[in-house]
Amino acid sequence: MKQLSWTTKISYGIGAFGKDLVYAIVATFFMFYLTDICKISPIFVGNLFLAARLFDAVNDPVMGLVVDNTRTRWGKFRPWILLGTILNGIVLAFLFLNPGLEGKQLLIYVAVAYFLWGLTYTLMDIPFWSMIPALTDDEKERDTISVIPRIFASVAWMLIGYCGLKLVQTLGSGDQAEGFARLSVIIAFVFVICSIITFTFVKERNTSTTQTPRNQNRTSVGEMIRILARNDQVIVVLILSLLFNLAFQLSNGFSVYYFKYVTGLPEMVSAYLLAAGIAQLCGLFGYPFLAARFGRRGSGGGSFSRRRECCRWRDSWCCSSISFRRMENISCRRFSRPARSSISGSDFRSAF
Repeated sequence: MKQLSWTTKISYGIGAFGKDLVYAIVATFFMFYLTDICKISPIFVGNLFLAARLFDAVNDPVMGLVVDNTRTRWGKFRPWILLGTILNGIVLAFLFLNPGLEGKQLLIYVAVAYFLWGLTYTLMDIPFWSMIPALTDDEKERDTISVIPRIFASVAWMLIGYCGLKLVQTLGSGDQAEGFARLSVIIAFVFVICSIITFTFVKERNTSTTQTPRNQNRTSVGEMIRILARNDQVIVVLILSLLFNLAFQLSNGFSVYYFKYVTGLPEMVSAYLLAAGIAQLCGLFGYPFLAARFGRRGSGGGSFSRRRECCRWRDSWCCSSISFRRMENISCRRFSRPARSSISGSDFRSAF
C-alpha cells in the first residue's frame, strides 16, 4: 500500500486538535466551573463524575461494536466522527451555560448535560482512534499516523491550559460564568470545522479492515463481556489504563484548586499546565526514535501513543485500543477459519 500523503496526516491531526480542545476544557475546568462558579456541592460533583466514568466503562465497548457493524459508502468510521462532533459541539455549548436554574433543577440539568456530553464524545472519539488501522496496513506509517494527532492534541491541551482562564476573563469581561459560556461556543465551532476537515481529507483505505462481510459471525455484547472476563491479559491492560487515567485526571483536574487554595497563586496554574504540555510533546517527538531503536513494546509505546493490545481466547481475538487518557475501544471478532495456536501478521490485519 502506498504511503499516506501529508495532507491526510495533517488533516487527521487537525481533527485531534479540535476534539482535544473540547476534552481539555471539560477535563481541566468543568469541575472548577461547577464548584466555584455554579456553587454546586463537591460531593455531588464527585458522585456525578464517578457515575459518568462507570457509564463510560459500558458505553465505550458498546460503541466499538456499533462502529464495527457499520456499513456506509463513507466507511464505518467517518460518519460517526462527523455525527458525534456536531452533537458534542451542541452539548458542549449547553454544558457551560447556566439557564438561570437553581437547586435541584440545576443539579438535574448539569447531570443530564454531562452524561450527554460523555455519550456524544464517545460517538466521535471511538471511531476517530479506531480508524488508524483502516488508513494503512504499514506498521511504520501507523506509528507516524498515531503520533501526529497526539502532537496536535498536546498543542490543544497546552493552549487550553495556558490560555483557558485568561480567555475566560477576557471573553466575560471579568464574569467567569459568561466567559466560560462564550469560550465553549467558540471551541465547539472550531471543533466542528476541524472534524469536517478530517472527514473530507482522511479516507479509509485499508479495505480488509473497513469491510465486514455480511455473513461473518459477530460478537455480541454479552459474548464480548464473557471473553473479557476470562482473558487475564486484557484485564491487566484495563487495570493499567484505569490507574494511569486516575493519576492523569487527578493531577489535571485538581491543579486549579491546588494553585488557588493551597499555594495562593492561581495565576501559576497556566504555567504548570504549559510545562506539562511541553513534557508531553517531548515524549511524543521522542517516541518514533525509541520505537525505531527498541520496538514498540520495548519503548513503552502505550505510554506515548495509541496502540492496540490483542489477546486470543478460543477462536476469537480481543483487541483494546488504548490512549494515554483512557481505554477507548474494545472489540472482539471470531475467525471463520479453524482455531489455531498462532496467527500471522497478515491474518491479524485482515481480521481487524
